[in-house]
Amino acid sequence: MKDDASISERWLDPEEFPFSQEELFDAVSLWMGSDDVWKLTEQLAKSSRDSVQMREEQLLRWRKASPSYARDPNEPRLGDFMQIDWLWPALSVLSPSTAARTEEWMAEWWKFRERMELITAQKKAAVASGGYFMGEDVLKQLRAAGVNVDRMQSQLDPRAKLPEPTSEMRRAVSEIIDAERSTWLELAAESKARLAARREA
Repeated sequence: MKDDASISERWLDPEEFPFSQEELFDAVSLWMGSDDVWKLTEQLAKSSRDSVQMREEQLLRWRKASPSYARDPNEPRLGDFMQIDWLWPALSVLSPSTAARTEEWMAEWWKFRERMELITAQKKAAVASGGYFMGEDVLKQLRAAGVNVDRMQSQLDPRAKLPEPTSEMRRAVSEIIDAERSTWLELAAESKARLAARREA
């Protein structure tokens, strides 16, 4: 993506939310009533700025501990506020510029979702075969629930690796991601329709 300094300097969070507060407001206004638009926009903008500050503080701590530390360039940028299902679809329809930014971030998001769903499928297969070692946090929860995890743990191999993804796993994951993409595109289409209706009013 080519950065235009006059635009990118107004982004709330260049690493996770490459949009200005004005663009955020326009997207929110497509889905929220007038009484709630400013309130939600301000809340999301503040959250985004807070994320930037916390990330910078964390980076300073890491570099203090390891001066040569640098963020892995291959680490996915997951995007802020993905839990608001209509927000990124709404941002995608505002302008060619927001569409391009959204497309780039969503490409990384879908790759991330695919990896996570595939890992989940692998873990389920490993647990079903009795060869997956549960993490200590899970064991603590089971102990708190009165489960005899010591006997259970002795039957599991802590050195076991997750099984290789099968074609069936990949097919199932593909169906999940395709369904999510379809829902996303429907929200984008609805956002586009709402934007067009507003401009015609």
